[in-house]
Amino acid sequence: MDKESDIICKKRETKEMKKFKCIGLKALVLMGVIFTGTVYSQISENKLSLQEEKAGYDLLFNGTDLNNWHAYRTNAVTNAWTVKSDGKLGARIENQSGDKLPILTNKKYQNFDLKINWQCPENGNSGIFIRYLEVAATANNKRSGPEAQVVGPKHSDGQNQNHTPGAAYDMFPVPDSLRHQWTNVSGTWNEFRIIAYDSNIVHYGNGIKLLEYKIGTPEYMVAYNKSKYAGDGNNGMYYDLHEGSFLLQHHGEIGITYRNIKAKKLSVHPFLQEFPKGKWPDILAQSYVLGKRGCTVASSPNYDSTAEVGDGSCVSSVYQKEMVNLKVGLEKRGGQFLIKLPMKYSKVNLYKINGSKIEIQKMGRLNYVVNEEQITSGLYFLTVRVGRQRFSKLLVFRKN
Repeated sequence: MDKESDIICKKRETKEMKKFKCIGLKALVLMGVIFTGTVYSQISENKLSLQEEKAGYDLLFNGTDLNNWHAYRTNAVTNAWTVKSDGKLGARIENQSGDKLPILTNKKYQNFDLKINWQCPENGNSGIFIRYLEVAATANNKRSGPEAQVVGPKHSDGQNQNHTPGAAYDMFPVPDSLRHQWTNVSGTWNEFRIIAYDSNIVHYGNGIKLLEYKIGTPEYMVAYNKSKYAGDGNNGMYYDLHEGSFLLQHHGEIGITYRNIKAKKLSVHPFLQEFPKGKWPDILAQSYVLGKRGCTVASSPNYDSTAEVGDGSCVSSVYQKEMVNLKVGLEKRGGQFLIKLPMKYSKVNLYKINGSKIEIQKMGRLNYVVNEEQITSGLYFLTVRVGRQRFSKLLVFRKN
């Protein structure tokens, strides 16, 4: 394999991809993900793998019909989209001439892991919107969710750096080193992987991290205010956190197709569940699934330092050996958060998921307070002691 990857390195290296060099391309070969390869055409079409089923993914296109979809602000399926199947591209959703309405998933998601294959003609132009709400008279104004750009190499819109394949449309570009480099040739399949948890959104293309951004940050607001969305009267819905549909855009160029559309709702931040270092990996292997790890208890002979929290998901137990579903109340009062406990404990601490300690103060017998300026929206551990035992509760803080 090393010899084979060395050959590929020599053949594939370009000036634009110097940052990957041989070591990066070797990693891609070993994982089965190559920029100009056809690995993704080998996916079992429009089916969940056993691993995906166990992880809780929804199959949003079954290869046969559009029962999970509807046209914008109607219950019917628009005539501008159809299901096609042939030997070249297999079963897929393809846009046609017609009313040009987009189609949306019936099911709505806020925090999710979305996988979707797409192929686009050289002059094609489309896009995949997330968290989309049907609140306007037409789908072309008051956009209520970000768009991952789908565009062919010869389309005029794709010449803008904020409009190239994989960009967060009109907001954040794909880095120069990857722009126009990560996609397969026109007429073959590409895969998007879009992971969103509250304000954090990351785009992967064919297994490579293309970009990440965080809604509401100063950098985000600068990009937003420079974009076309700032003046379309959406009253902030574009960057508001809400459940919404996935939308497939129709600009009039036909022959744009989608397949293998799968999504999973995320109840726990991926950093806690899969990426304990708190960093999105640069490469996601094709088979990589965001799913539950096997939950265990301390008494199990195969105890692996994971345990079940109240919502049934699993998290890595980095700071404590046992976890229980403590019944904890959490309220916001003025400039403080009030933490209410069901009984008296000998020691109470609050930690960020990276292990850093947050200062809290006792108020009365069962209550503790933490000042708001110490908290950012996200996940925290509240740990308590009973004798020699330490237990923990996962808390989610949200700040307006």
